[in-house]
Amino acid sequence: MPVRHLPPAFDTLPIAKASIAGSLVFCTVVPEDDSGAIVGASIVEQARVVFAKLAETLKECGCELGAVVHVTVYLPDIADRGGMTQVWREVFPDTPPARATIGVSSLAHPDIKIEITAIAYKGD
Repeated sequence: MPVRHLPPAFDTLPIAKASIAGSLVFCTVVPEDDSGAIVGASIVEQARVVFAKLAETLKECGCELGAVVHVTVYLPDIADRGGMTQVWREVFPDTPPARATIGVSSLAHPDIKIEITAIAYKGD
């Protein structure tokens, strides 16, 4: 089974924004724009950016948010869980996927308040 990687939007990090392996899509998303600048100051703003970018990436891969089966959310301040969950409910109002929320000591940049990884089922 061939694996396909979507190149990142910018060249500062050599990380694919998504990898497709068979019928599964694996994504990693941070709240950055196409130039690598961090977007949003609050957890709510950054979470909205992250989930909008996830939706865009999934569309590039041929699926949508409804195909997401699992999300791992990384928060350097676990107190931000409430704001993130507020956005989560906006993005997945009816049938949310499985989720793990993990408090971490830091992310790649001190201004990043959220990073997610997601797995979606693309189908055959």
